[in-house]
Amino acid sequence: MASAPLAAFLRTRKGLIAHGASHWVVGNEAGDLDSLASAIGYAFFAQYAEPSGPQWIPVVQTPRRDLALRPENLLMLHKCRVDPDELTCVDDVPKLDEHAIVTLVDHNTATNAFADARVETIVDHHADDGRHTDAPQRVIVPPDQAGSCASVLTASFAPSLPTSPALPAPLVDLLLGAVLLDTHNFSASAAKAHKVDEAARAFLAPRSSYPTPEAQQALYDELVRAKSDISALSLEQKLRRDYKQFACAAKNAGTWRVGTSSTVEPLTTLVRDGRAALLHELGAFCDARQLDVEVVLAGYADDAQQPHREVLVYARDAESRFAPTLAALGAHGVDLAPLALEGLDGRVDGVFCAAYTQRDARVTRKQFAPALQAVCAQLDK
Repeated sequence: MASAPLAAFLRTRKGLIAHGASHWVVGNEAGDLDSLASAIGYAFFAQYAEPSGPQWIPVVQTPRRDLALRPENLLMLHKCRVDPDELTCVDDVPKLDEHAIVTLVDHNTATNAFADARVETIVDHHADDGRHTDAPQRVIVPPDQAGSCASVLTASFAPSLPTSPALPAPLVDLLLGAVLLDTHNFSASAAKAHKVDEAARAFLAPRSSYPTPEAQQALYDELVRAKSDISALSLEQKLRRDYKQFACAAKNAGTWRVGTSSTVEPLTTLVRDGRAALLHELGAFCDARQLDVEVVLAGYADDAQQPHREVLVYARDAESRFAPTLAALGAHGVDLAPLALEGLDGRVDGVFCAAYTQRDARVTRKQFAPALQAVCAQLDK
């Protein structure tokens, strides 16, 4: 136990579920390293800052069967000597009601198993959805001021943490790995790192197994290689690997159900088996989730290490105005140019499908989500 304090902590907290656990901390449904690290970090920091306080159970909002879709997470957990079986996954969580108390990290709207629980705290770096405004603590730093939720979390807790005992290196390593990956290792060209990220690195690095810039670069490179290797995944697995869903208010009284899937390869790889195969997979994916629109956000680097971003919009309505409205938006960083992709340029086989190049490669889903909400607000449903 002493040789693996983080693993022992996670195992103990998971064991509380069978005894009527009431306090949960959960990352967003994409289940990326930042969400995973932030949920675990919050639970651990809370215990260190207030040993007699609530015992928070950190949850990765990913079904256990899908943990393998995030090789970068598994790599970092291995380095931290944590067996994935020791994680609490979303399918380990019982049905929660208003008596359950929840902390949201890396998102600010409770969903799925946590939708009916009482949100007590939010620590996030996405645009504020304006939900859970009665939460006693809402620490929401906008994405243009924080590259990583792990940074916001670290900065929030650092002043209240005791100097002894020392934080276990595996926990610090997990948080630092998330910060490095989300900020592209503080690359100036990526422009993802901000003051709060710098402060987090200054706190974490000396306490970690990666105290030097060289060690941090090596860790970052390993994580990027793991994250980028999705060649063995099916198209359906690629769509659900980094997936978030939004319920967006329409112009009338309706609601748009919009899914977003992020991938780390060009959109051309999605049509390797032909247009018909892609449309079939997208249709089945939308049917399973009752989506009106599915948006695929592709972010990747070419052979010269230049970043690129592309967008594919699939709408079940062949007459959909969703994609044209998005392309014409001109706000929230949206700057789209049409992209020729196997004839997917409008009404196709009873649906609407269109592909675009996002001219500003720095705009990620964090910035894109408000654009999707703005488009829905302009359209009747």
